[in-house]
Amino acid sequence: MDLGLEGRTAVVTGAGRGTGLAVVEALAAEGVQVVAGARHSSDGLGALVQAGNVRLVQVDLAEVGAPGGSSPRPGTGSTCS
Repeated sequence: MDLGLEGRTAVVTGAGRGTGLAVVEALAAEGVQVVAGARHSSDGLGALVQAGNVRLVQVDLAEVGAPGGSSPRPGTGSTCS
């Protein structure tokens, strides 16, 4: 299927496994340059990175204060996810 996305760039979080990895695979197959955010790489994600159109950014979005991590919600002291 041609989604008309070739040459575009996409950011996918949770890209190390499951649905996130499946989205990365589908986008890469369509010629999309993918920035894949994941806490840890996986064999499947590593293979996509080696193929050249996927870039892995190791990040934990749930960790408060980490680069790219959650921030406290103003006035609540709880975090966004």
